[in-house]
Amino acid sequence: RVYMSTKGETVLCPHSAIAVHAGQKEFAYLQHEQKNLKLVCVLTAHPCKFEDCVRRALLPEVIPQFPCPENIAILHQTPHRFQLLQKIEGNDWRNDWIRSIKKAVVER
Repeated sequence: RVYMSTKGETVLCPHSAIAVHAGQKEFAYLQHEQKNLKLVCVLTAHPCKFEDCVRRALLPEVIPQFPCPENIAILHQTPHRFQLLQKIEGNDWRNDWIRSIKKAVVER
């Protein structure tokens, strides 16, 4: 589903916006060499997943046209759980993180 402003701009999540921008730049460069190219971007996140950031970036006239689906709105109300992982010196920090993550998953 695509959300567009009255001026025809597409509303994307921050990660998708960066990917599309980079893709468009590369596409413009490659189009000089090959004329029949098509650009396809697969976007996996709904803009409401990053609602605060997206709303700050939108023009005021776009915000009313940008509804947040109920299943995503519910996610904004759930508590966030996280654990800060310290990067230890040496090469073993990855294994330490993996152990910490596995332990947290098993305990829940």
